[in-house]
Amino acid sequence: MQAHKGLRFYGGWALVWAVLLLGVLAGKVSANAAPPEAGSGGSPDAGKDTKVQMVRERVVLTLSPDGTQATVEGVYVMRNQGETAETLEVRYPLRSLFIQCEGSEIQGLRVWVNDQPVAIRRVEGRPVSSYCDAPSPWAVFQSTFPPGEEVTLRVTYQQGTWGYPPYLVLTYLLETGAGWYGVIEDAEIRVQLPYEATEETIPLSKEFWGYGRGTTPGAHLAGREVTWRFQNLEPAREHNIFLLFLQPNLWQEIQRRRQAVQQNPEDGEAWGFLGLAIKKALFLPGPGYPMRFDDPGARALLQEGLQAYAKAVALKPQDPDWHFGYGQLLAVAAAHTQDPAQRAAWLHQAVQAFRQTLALNPDHEKMLEFYNEMSWLLEGWMAREGGAFVYPGLTATPTFPLPTETPTQPKPTATLAPMAPDASPTAAPATVPPVGPTEEAAPPAPAAPSSPAAPGSAWMVAGGMGLLLCACLVGLVVVAGGLFLWKRRRS
Repeated sequence: MQAHKGLRFYGGWALVWAVLLLGVLAGKVSANAAPPEAGSGGSPDAGKDTKVQMVRERVVLTLSPDGTQATVEGVYVMRNQGETAETLEVRYPLRSLFIQCEGSEIQGLRVWVNDQPVAIRRVEGRPVSSYCDAPSPWAVFQSTFPPGEEVTLRVTYQQGTWGYPPYLVLTYLLETGAGWYGVIEDAEIRVQLPYEATEETIPLSKEFWGYGRGTTPGAHLAGREVTWRFQNLEPAREHNIFLLFLQPNLWQEIQRRRQAVQQNPEDGEAWGFLGLAIKKALFLPGPGYPMRFDDPGARALLQEGLQAYAKAVALKPQDPDWHFGYGQLLAVAAAHTQDPAQRAAWLHQAVQAFRQTLALNPDHEKMLEFYNEMSWLLEGWMAREGGAFVYPGLTATPTFPLPTETPTQPKPTATLAPMAPDASPTAAPATVPPVGPTEEAAPPAPAAPSSPAAPGSAWMVAGGMGLLLCACLVGLVVVAGGLFLWKRRRS
């Protein structure tokens, strides 16, 4: 049973969750699984064979302060490379279809041709994306393209975002521009954010939990903008813009908590609430405590969160909530790392924090709930015996180094309006293990087990048995994971 539980984060964990979550997303029966993707427009489409080329494309998507909507302006410079004029029924997509074959439409579409407003009509047509086969609505307008001349098309509209808080998604379709002649010589897509564009606020990873993909590669972060630039582009679905971003209100809370500890560095509560806000930005919805973990911004946030909690428990050692919060963050990080030495170091620190939590409050509700759900992770480190907990992992002689690091104070940020906390405080010792390996001091590899005089055949047999066992366990995990997801949905 322990091996089965452990595979939830190791080996087949990512594959199992990807299969389960994509199945939920694709299913039209489970309305509560996720909100449908809000519609987004994209490049105009020629609708037939043509000699008209899209020479330049400039699109600006401006997110609203709460991140739930965007105002879009697109400018497209067209040139007829043929010898005769063409009058075309130009089409503009009213909806994008990424994961679900449904979604709300863009709103308030207006179109200009050479700065002159034109009438549009709605038609049902082919899918706007190769992601599914469902028909889609299009806006159609007429434009004439004289030979050798440039014609400018401009559109404006509003669209929504979608996602699993605390991360939302904004999309834009480049794929629909494939119907024009030749390539798009120069394309620029800019997203204007309500906060600074950093690796902490924008997960730059190829894949992200539950979405099937991550932020489109090639994103450039500067100021409050995220930009993609393309030259001589033959647009395909892999070029469609897919931007993941942290909900603005949560980032504002983190900024406010940073400012509070800057102003009052000896306030343990302020440090604890900073750790809690960062933890909310790292923990993703769903059973088993999925976590944003592998991208550079996540690693920076994790390190800062651990430092904040360590400072909180050092300043308020009698507060069980901060001890628990520190231990929880350490334990969930340990469940995601693939480095055995780092995992052991984090678990050692986590169980120390949990022991202190229960010493201060034996009936700590969140601590007991976490242990009941994640006891597989803590096996060998802490266990219930009768009505009390024991900590065998803390009494054994450690076989790994426990690095320490002096917590650093986050940089000051602009003043923001206060926000009431929506979760109880949480913390543990003031030493913080590093987040992931570094070039200067990589975590030591675990000691290799001693081997007999002729280890080859024995290891081959063991390996074969291990592969067979893993195959069986992966099947069990798929079934168990499906039942678990159906049975429990995390608030």
